[in-house]
Amino acid sequence: MQTIFVTLLALLIPAMAALGHDYYIYISADPTLETNFYFAQIGWIWQTYHESSLTYIEGKIPENIWQILIVPVLKAPATIALATPAIVVFIIMLTMKAFGLGAYEGEGFIKGRPTKFKKENTGSHKSSRGSKNTFAAPKAIQKKGPIKYKRK
Repeated sequence: MQTIFVTLLALLIPAMAALGHDYYIYISADPTLETNFYFAQIGWIWQTYHESSLTYIEGKIPENIWQILIVPVLKAPATIALATPAIVVFIIMLTMKAFGLGAYEGEGFIKGRPTKFKKENTGSHKSSRGSKNTFAAPKAIQKKGPIKYKRK
């Protein structure tokens, strides 16, 4: 369970960095805070901070693919785009918790699917099929007496 929360935190770090960048731009542009706050688009960030790589990639990708696939991504707000993987993982985790799947086996709060294995609580470390000297093997397999080893 702790791994899931660490994964969500790791997925949220880029979104928090993008939000911090947007806030920094907002504060540095107008210290009186009289203008509206806007999220920076991925394309604006790429063009502002590393324009040479943008023009290189734009020259390598055919124009029709660039317009259909890349331009919509570049117009997306960076904070929202970078938070999307964390949101998807959170929805999957919430669904698993609701139905008692995966790491939440047997803990679901929506009933309707029986769990595969029910743990029985016997209150003892011994097997319920045998004493502590046997390993609960069927009686036909159990050998009588201890095993004797001979040295060569």
